[in-house]
This record gives sequence, C-alpha cells and structure tokens, in this order.
Amino acid sequence: MTKIKVAFCFCTLFLSASIQAAYMPYVVRNYEGYIGKYPVHLSLQFYDFGGR
Repeated sequence: MTKIKVAFCFCTLFLSASIQAAYMPYVVRNYEGYIGKYPVHLSLQFYDFGGR
C-alpha cells in the first residue's frame, strides 16, 4: 500500500509540474488599431529557424 501511495504522489507531482520550453522557434507579433470605428487586434505567429 505504501508503494502505491508513493507512486501516486510522484505521478501527481510530475504531471502538475510547470514546464517551460527553453527554445521557442516561433515569433509573435501583435498589432492593434482601428478599421474605421472598429477596434482590431491582429496576432501573427511565424517560425524563426535561424539567421536573419
């Protein structure tokens, strides 16, 4: 029974851990403005695979 509790706690901690990627191969550009009287928000995402 103790082994099951330890395994359950380990799995719970592993699955609830916050993971952050070290390298993001994409770039996000956000633009805000108006078209006439209507507010517009545009978000562009594209891959950046190296040398610019």
